[in-house]
Amino acid sequence: MVSPSNAGTGSASRKFFLFASTLLCFAFLFSSDLFAQSDEWKKLNQQAVSLYQRGDYQRATELAQKALELAERELGLDHPAVAASLSNLADAYRAQGRYAQAEPLYEHALEIRQKILGPDHPAVATSLNNLAVLYYSRGQYAQAEPLYKRSLAIREKVLGQGHPDVATSLNNLAGLYYSQGQYEQAEPFYQRSLAIWEKLLGPDHPNVATSLNNLAELYRTQGRYTQAEPLFKRALTIFEKTLGSDHPNVATSLSTLGLLYTAQGQYAQAEPLNKRSLAIREKALGPDHPAVATALNNSALVYYRQGRYAEAEPLYKRALSIWEKTLGPEHPNVATALENYTDLLRATERESEAKQMATRAARIRAAIAGGTSSSGRVAALKGRAEKGDAQAQYQLGLRYAEGIGIARDEAEAVRRYRKAAEQGFAPAQNDLGSLYARGRGVKQDYAEALRWYRKAAEQGEAQAQGSIGAMYMLGQGVKRDDVEAVRWLRKAAEQGFAPAQSNLGTMYAEGRGVAQDGTKALRWYSNAAEQGLAAAQYNLGELHELGKAAPRDAAEAYYWFALAATMEPMGQIHDEAVKSRDRVAAQLTAAQVAETNNRVLAWVKAHPSRKPIAAGWAVEALK
Repeated sequence: MVSPSNAGTGSASRKFFLFASTLLCFAFLFSSDLFAQSDEWKKLNQQAVSLYQRGDYQRATELAQKALELAERELGLDHPAVAASLSNLADAYRAQGRYAQAEPLYEHALEIRQKILGPDHPAVATSLNNLAVLYYSRGQYAQAEPLYKRSLAIREKVLGQGHPDVATSLNNLAGLYYSQGQYEQAEPFYQRSLAIWEKLLGPDHPNVATSLNNLAELYRTQGRYTQAEPLFKRALTIFEKTLGSDHPNVATSLSTLGLLYTAQGQYAQAEPLNKRSLAIREKALGPDHPAVATALNNSALVYYRQGRYAEAEPLYKRALSIWEKTLGPEHPNVATALENYTDLLRATERESEAKQMATRAARIRAAIAGGTSSSGRVAALKGRAEKGDAQAQYQLGLRYAEGIGIARDEAEAVRRYRKAAEQGFAPAQNDLGSLYARGRGVKQDYAEALRWYRKAAEQGEAQAQGSIGAMYMLGQGVKRDDVEAVRWLRKAAEQGFAPAQSNLGTMYAEGRGVAQDGTKALRWYSNAAEQGLAAAQYNLGELHELGKAAPRDAAEAYYWFALAATMEPMGQIHDEAVKSRDRVAAQLTAAQVAETNNRVLAWVKAHPSRKPIAAGWAVEALK
């Protein structure tokens, strides 16, 4: 059997940590003005608001247009009711991604309100907030921030610090800081917003769910998974209970919970959430809405991480097309789509296309950061890191570890990872453990590696759980403990982490820490093998050759040995797989060999250029 000879390599450093863009849900409502209006206008306005809150934006648009026409005809062009109708119609357009149509309506509403009501009226604060939301949605953060701040100042002054409109401003300003990686600034605003809404509206109001979901998303981005999950689940329950199962806010909640599971490698849990989110958004918003692109992107990411490139590619391409069309070619979401698609192109050996995508993404990121080169992007990350941004520290660690846009410096990578890890950022804890285990940039220290792996594993990081299991399996830095090894390997294997699945298969095959069970060994090896893990493919070949837990079948053994040799193009596993393949081939006819080779080619074609998962995680060797 194949088992890890050096479990301490942890995980391969990732080039990015979940570059999947999420759309925050905002809990601002349609505005109203305390001036005389006709009963018909009030009825139209209330119906439009109701439709908007149910996520029926197309019908809300139709009624908001009728309300605007009625208000202009009966009350004149500069009446506050006209401003309210303009704002409501703009909200409906914005919700559908029709930003160019929304902007002049928001601006006109703001102009009327400032003229009639004065600069410090709550209705003016509403217009400022809603115009800021539009700018935020388009990635125009510099334009959004002063409007959010002015809106908040007006509301706190006029309405008091405990008013629900203040909570709205706090939530939206926090979302702006979150989107720029300013997590320390975002968190207290989210927490304050949540406290106001819970106090005023009770624990089960949709606005409470909005704050819970956004605060959970902040925690997820920081790697604080155990804090994030219960908040995501509570938000989803509230949205489904109060808004119905097909509301766009439910889709947002499903999407963010899916991202949490994706971040932890729990792809089986993430995939159905993403599919449901996409279905809701397509039905409620139409096929070309930016939020639909978000759902497509997040679904593609799950497929990509599992090596299901043929399923991921059309989703990435469609997401990119939608974002380019609705948000413009320089939006941050477009950069996200380009970066993700670049990785897929490289994984399928289309380097020329990948370079074009990567170059374009880099230009967008440079423009956002205010720089024009990779040095500008590194400088922007350093600026965020100096403010205590854990994710920025982690991204810098990756760059130093891999020499991306900066000279490789593993000692500096350790320092950056440590800063992020000490803030509780699970991916950094995992990768710091990996460097200690390998003695890269720091003196090799298995005890320290285990300490950091444990911190990450307790937050659900599958790779860290798998590394701990392998350390106990081998007695590496700890006393060998097969029961403890199985416990940790199972945690990682159930999240879909292929090396842990393979190692758990070995424990069942050998009866170590569990009762010997060939059927379970076969199942776990098969799960890992289908993900492209050469070690598991080799072990399946051995089971079929020897008739252990599977019928003795020379053709099936040949298939798995040949596939392992193909997936692992060099090294000990490759050499042993070739020897075993050729040994078994002597038992087959030329026709059987040809037929089985065609099966191998078919698998490779269905999983284009999948890279050996074992590489970088653990040095695999035959026992």
